[in-house]
Amino acid sequence: MSTFTNNNVASGDLVRASDHNTQGANIAAVVNGNIDTDNLADGAVTAAKQGDSGWVAATIVSNVTSDLEVRKIGSVVYARGNTDRDAGNLIAGQYATIPAGYRPSELLAILCPGSGGTTFKVTISTNGEVRVAGLNGSSTYFEIAHSWTVA
Repeated sequence: MSTFTNNNVASGDLVRASDHNTQGANIAAVVNGNIDTDNLADGAVTAAKQGDSGWVAATIVSNVTSDLEVRKIGSVVYARGNTDRDAGNLIAGQYATIPAGYRPSELLAILCPGSGGTTFKVTISTNGEVRVAGLNGSSTYFEIAHSWTVA
């Protein structure tokens, strides 16, 4: 049995990890301030303590297809996804907007891979705009897998 101590939980309480934005978790019993995590999904207790938003889709601009999404666990934001221009190769410009609460506190510049070994300088600004700012070759898409902290 794996346990952790939480001074805010009383003996005999039942804690449902799904109340804390975790997925696939069952109810755990609290005994002497310890939570029995044998029936919880992997990482559920950690996610509940830190506050896990789950994956949230970014707003995508027109003429673009993307599965770009962000997730905040505690004060760390994770971004992942592929972004494609609907017609032709990528050009410099805005492709998506990250929701408020997930945006970086300063401009981020990320090198992202595209097709055929190309790379792109993608920026994420404090207002949430995701932009292709620099091109190295031609590609129809770019991939993001990055993280940053928020206050």
